[in-house]
Amino acid sequence: METTFKLRFIENPLRGFERVEAPIKHSGYRIPKAERAQLENLDAGLYRQAVKGWQFTMHLYTADVVRGQTLSIDLDQPQVLFIFQLNGRLNRLLHGGAPFGLEKGEYCGCYLPKGEHMLNLGPGLHETLVFGFPYGCLVWLAGLHPALAPLVAAWKANSTRSLCLLKANIRQDERRTIARATNCHKPTGELDGALKMCLSRLLGFYQLQLAQQAPHEDAAVDMLPEVQHHLETHFADARAVTLSAVAERFGLTASTLRKKYVARYGLTMAAAVTALRIKAAQRLLHDTELTLEAIAEQAGFEYAQSLCRAFKLFTGVTPADYRAQH
Repeated sequence: METTFKLRFIENPLRGFERVEAPIKHSGYRIPKAERAQLENLDAGLYRQAVKGWQFTMHLYTADVVRGQTLSIDLDQPQVLFIFQLNGRLNRLLHGGAPFGLEKGEYCGCYLPKGEHMLNLGPGLHETLVFGFPYGCLVWLAGLHPALAPLVAAWKANSTRSLCLLKANIRQDERRTIARATNCHKPTGELDGALKMCLSRLLGFYQLQLAQQAPHEDAAVDMLPEVQHHLETHFADARAVTLSAVAERFGLTASTLRKKYVARYGLTMAAAVTALRIKAAQRLLHDTELTLEAIAEQAGFEYAQSLCRAFKLFTGVTPADYRAQH
């Protein structure tokens, strides 16, 4: 695969991964065929085990975090990824209206458009297994597992908005298949096919879990992309993005909207609005010399103090420090 997948700490964006020969001691998983690399930052270390084939990639990321970190993923073309949270928590992935969180023992599939994506890791040890593959392979997989059709449609349309399918639980069948994939000793020429079949098996389990969740014809679920677009467009207007106002606009009850939104995106609508406001504040800090009061107003915060508090919680740094670093 030729997709460039760059991962950087926001606080240290110029530093890239450095290849290492020794096994990744922080990880509970050892991948025999993997290339190993590490990315270090103050109060955090990120370790990667990567298997790359002609039509397939498998990355296992192990993060040892003392203080909360914000990372940037930069894609030079769209990508579909299946993400398995083996340990810790992946707090948020933000771009184009698809924030989500993955707890230990959860996984999902997502489409990410070209560009920069942001994620957060809290203190502790986190391990995330990521499968990636090209469009042709996705079409083949979707032929076997129709639940992947929305990902195919987003990639085919070259959508500029992210899409995350519903989350599922990593059960015993999934764990056994993951162990088979990470311990695969196939020769290099056969590795692609072996891993591809492991992923197909994993996605079969995924489809079974999705079939047991809310039916696709559920009106509230069908409306969620429109709800998200509304939030992205009106996040700075406090009255327009309250739960009750959005529910009334789309003809839903507040309780139904709350439940379906959290199930789809992994966080509350209020948290998603705050994330959109922080993203807007970051752009303004980077591109303008506006005061914090003016930035707070444009981004939808009532006071500069509210902006500072939320910004520090989300990014790990103050707005002033962020502006100085960028």
